[in-house]
Amino acid sequence: MIADNTCLCSFQDVCHPDPGHDCEIREPIMADDGSGSDISIPSFLMFKQDADLVKAELMANHVVRMEMQWSLPAPDDRVEYELWTTPTDTISKDFQREFKEAAVALEDRAYFTPQMYIYDGLRSGCVSLDGENECYNLCTNNGRYCATDPDNDLDRGISGADV
Repeated sequence: MIADNTCLCSFQDVCHPDPGHDCEIREPIMADDGSGSDISIPSFLMFKQDADLVKAELMANHVVRMEMQWSLPAPDDRVEYELWTTPTDTISKDFQREFKEAAVALEDRAYFTPQMYIYDGLRSGCVSLDGENECYNLCTNNGRYCATDPDNDLDRGISGADV
């Protein structure tokens, strides 16, 4: 278990920040900074308000028993999974081809949802001052939602807007 050392702003009524730490607006993300490649045990990040209670028990020399549990959002017997990718993601193409056999074998015991990353056309300069699309066929909604061109040919085939 890994304990966060910063309170979420939304829990300030039950969480007391450590000296020198302000509250954080967003939930923390537990990610590998490159130094965790040798860790192969399951690990969880606990919110500070929960971790403080556990630490207090440990400091009082009490035995603490914890259980890791995952909730299943779907009431049926299907496994639900998603694949997040971009149309031009060449790195995962082999995986996608090889996984097809497993996906077909799962048939009605699984629910697959492909997800495509899109980017903000406003922040990317794809919307002109008069509200028109400035990024050709990569965007929809007058340049607001954009994706890379899957076949890298802006004049033919599938466009970013099609994604």
